[in-house]
This record gives sequence, structure tokens and C-alpha cells, in this order.
Amino acid sequence: ATVSLVCASLSLFVYATFCPCAPDAPSVPTCFLPFNATWARPHPRRKPNSQHEAETGRTSSIAEDQHMRLNTRGQCLAMERHQRHAALDQSETAKVVSFIDLAGHERYLRTTVYGLTAHEPDYVMVVVGANHGITRMTKEHVGMAIALHVPLFVVVTKVDLCPEPVMKETMKSLTRLLKLPGARKQPYVVRTLDELMVAVRSFGRTAITPVFTISSVDGTNVPLLRQFFNLMPSRRAWVNQKDMPAEFLIDQHFNVPGVGLVVAGTLISGVVALNHVLLMGPDNQGKFNPVTVRSIHHMRAAVHALLPGQTGAFVVRSRTKDHVRSFGIRKGMVLLEPSMNPVATKSFTCDVLVLHSQTTMRVNYQPIVYARNVRQCVRIAAMDKEILRTGVRARVTLEFMYRPEFLQPGTKVLFTEGKTKAIGTIRELLE
Repeated sequence: ATVSLVCASLSLFVYATFCPCAPDAPSVPTCFLPFNATWARPHPRRKPNSQHEAETGRTSSIAEDQHMRLNTRGQCLAMERHQRHAALDQSETAKVVSFIDLAGHERYLRTTVYGLTAHEPDYVMVVVGANHGITRMTKEHVGMAIALHVPLFVVVTKVDLCPEPVMKETMKSLTRLLKLPGARKQPYVVRTLDELMVAVRSFGRTAITPVFTISSVDGTNVPLLRQFFNLMPSRRAWVNQKDMPAEFLIDQHFNVPGVGLVVAGTLISGVVALNHVLLMGPDNQGKFNPVTVRSIHHMRAAVHALLPGQTGAFVVRSRTKDHVRSFGIRKGMVLLEPSMNPVATKSFTCDVLVLHSQTTMRVNYQPIVYARNVRQCVRIAAMDKEILRTGVRARVTLEFMYRPEFLQPGTKVLFTEGKTKAIGTIRELLE
């Protein structure tokens, strides 16, 4: 399951699953994605990914190295960043909650959007500093989560240092934001166990949006939030995906000296084991190349297989004379079962709803499209309306500007260009 953790003001995606060390244990991912993060400040459990993160305190990359282990009673067993499986009693681990920290600053909005679409979280956690209130980026993140139909909840943190009048104003602003016509959410402040049970039963099924007011300094309501993580179910039946063909979304890649190319991402369906033969692509020409999985790591530990819904990293080797680096590895590629006979797509038809636009969109307009782990500039080749403005729905034919990608009908897509934002669903793959 995917869940998110409270740690000052942060943005993260959480993934919880039954004990991943047991091969027969079912994987039940549940995801939460929190926004508005300053979690990049030097912290004993979060190492800045770059020098400017340490200097500015702004998260600028997607961090996926935080995990919370829970037992059957919901008690936290470990929250260590580098702790390996061998250091824990695996017999007690019933659920693992993983966090993905996203960027909250507007300069890194593209990174945040990519993390939200590529990791396909079950839930989103929006973290708001009580003393800072609702910012423009808070509104952006809430809008994106609602547009992508991902259930969200809110954590108001730093209540220990916030004066009461400022706290009241923050809560009033949050209530107004969630009740806007485009959101139509009902804020529900959780302060007791009874209110927690009401929130758990209603969350994701009704308009109720749980709101937690917590302090990481004195621990106010932190146990309630941890119980919320433990009780939230997965929105996906990952166990049913085990018999499907393997599909792995690549969102990171790097070279390790002496090891070779490593690709990291999320396994959407199927089971990938050692020496598994998969097709990696598409490359710039739309071709898929056969590779062999030589090593698998999940949560910083070597494993024999990766289960559906889990994030992991593979060491891959080419099965042809060409070196794997010659395949032009990049974000947006996938690893697929050869039996799927995958075909790369250059253009596709999409049903689009324009959420906000300060200009009119016509044929040849060029926004950035986000579809799962794909991020690329597209061109409007045709549409059934003469122009597109805020609130207009249309069927649009889009064409990738640079290279073909692997897409599937029914995938949710997000379009951005400056302050222009639109949401859509892929209906047909044309070529």
C-alpha cells in the first residue's frame, strides 16, 4: 500500500505492502502523495540529493527512500532510511509504507507533476505549514490531485509554534479551498479515535477530506496520523495483477561502475524474476530491444523477484551484440513481456477538459503532456472544436514532437503549458 509520512512540511508518496521478503506474501500497495515540502533540509533521515537542496532547503527531485514498517497491531517497527531487511524481524512486518517526497516550490512544479503521474499513487497527502497558510502552490497541488481523481487528505503541521489567530485563519482558508466548486470537498478535522474511524470509512468513497493538525516537535496527533496510515486500504487489487504480463515503468536510470546499467521504477503488472527476458523501449526510432534482468533490488535489498505494485531497480544486460547503453535509455521507457508485442505510438486521440487557460488553444498549439512515466512536448494536430478555452471539452488528436512513446488506451493524461492546464483520457492510438 502507498502511504505518506509526517515530517515537517513535505511532499511524498507512500507505498505499503505486506512483507516483501516473503515470496508468497500478497502485495497490497496503498499510495499517498504529500505536497509543499521543505523536507530537503539536512535531517538525520533525509540526505539532500544535491548541494543546492542543502543550501536552500527546497526539494528539487523525487526521493523514494523512506519506509515505515508496521506490524499487525499497527505499531511502527522501523523508520530507517538505510536499514536492510536482515536487520528487522520479518515475521512481525505486516505492512511497509514507503514515502516519495516531491518538490513543493513552483520552480520544480514539472518534477512534482511527473512524480504524481509516473508513480500512480493511491492517495495524496497535502502538507500545509500552519504558520505559512495556503499558498498558490498549495492550490496548484490540490487541483492536480483532484483533476487526476486521486483521493487526498491534508496535514496541517507546526501547530506548536503557530499563534491561535493564525491557525484559525489557515483552517478557514483551507476550508474555502476545499469547498470551491471545482473541488467540492468536505473538510473533516480528525482529533479523536472516533473521528479517525469515521474518516477511514468515508475517505475515498465520499466528499469527506480528512484534515490532521499535528506537531512533529511535541507529537500532537502524530499517533492518529500513523493509525490512519495503517488503516487505509489499497485502491488497487495488486494480487490480481500477478498473472498478467510484466509491465515495468522506468522513471530513473544510472550506471554503476563494475555493475552496468541500472533502471528503476514501478512494476505495474506481472512478476519479474532473475534472468527474466523483457523488451526495453521504445528508443528514438520506436524500437523495443530484448534485455535480461540480472539483478533485482527492492527497498535497498537484493530480492529474487519483484511483485506488482512494488518499486525496484534492475541491472539489465543486452541480449544482442549492441551494448545496452546504445539503446538510448531515458525516462519514459518501459520493460514489457515479449508476448505483449508492444508498438510505439507517435500520435493518439484524447478526450480533453481544459481546467484553466489564459489564452485560446488552436491547432498546432504545443503543450507538455504527462502520461504515466511519459513527459514530452506534443502538438495539437486536429480537434473537433475551433478553439479551446477554460471549461471546454473536446476530442483532440495529439502528436509527439520528438519521438514515439508507449501508451495504452484509458490512460489519464495531464497537459501543462505555463499556467494552462488540461486533463484528459486517451481514447485511441493512431500510429
